[in-house]
Amino acid sequence: MILKNKPKTLGQFIIDLTPLLDVIFILLIVVLSFQDNYSKLADEKLAEAEKIEQTAKDAMAENNDHYETVQKQLETYEQMYDYVNVVTVFASYRPSNRKYRTLHVEINSREQWEREINPSNEDKIWDECRAYIEGVLGNSDGVPTIFAIKDEKMLYRDEQAILALYEDLNIKDKFEKNYSESDDE
Repeated sequence: MILKNKPKTLGQFIIDLTPLLDVIFILLIVVLSFQDNYSKLADEKLAEAEKIEQTAKDAMAENNDHYETVQKQLETYEQMYDYVNVVTVFASYRPSNRKYRTLHVEINSREQWEREINPSNEDKIWDECRAYIEGVLGNSDGVPTIFAIKDEKMLYRDEQAILALYEDLNIKDKFEKNYSESDDE
């Protein structure tokens, strides 16, 4: 048997790949264009993250400066008592019995002196208070002294006695600190 339709060459069976290559190139272009969009988005996010990082670094630097300032102020506050004496006097009372009070004296926030005041020992306690303050401050000649009345509920007679005490003390470079008067007695 003889076949008459036998191909003479193998070249007649060539498959045309052009449409397939067109599709592949189109897909490649689409992928590359999306890749470019993702790259731009990533660059934007990176720039935004760098701005946030710089803002955080600036805030940290500002906080470090603030921390150093506070540390210096604390050191100055701790050393303040080497240059200034601060005397604070106040008398507290119990609302139930105003005849019995407690006289408080603080000098440089370190030394505290307290005595109970009643009608029988009032003059004696004020004299002891004057002697105590003079004794503590007597060793600090040339150091300015700041007198303060603590803003507490205080009887008018005790406030007047404290002001008289301040006037009687013979201390050079004496300053008075204003205090706010409350509406209470």
